[in-house]
Amino acid sequence: MAILTAIAREGFPFLLKRIDPKIKEEIEKLQLYIEQTAKQEKIRKKNFPNAIIVEDYKVIENDQRTED
Repeated sequence: MAILTAIAREGFPFLLKRIDPKIKEEIEKLQLYIEQTAKQEKIRKKNFPNAIIVEDYKVIENDQRTED
């Protein structure tokens, strides 16, 4: 019964943690990363409310045109 409540509470990651300890570590790292990025996003929004978000920024090389 305790396993079923843990699965209901945590979902699929609980099963993976029980199967492989390396997967458990990776899941914990991912959860920590998600928490940290959420905190950073909250701080960024607080400090810079009017900031422009640039998600897909690509540097394109300048055209090299030859002179005649």
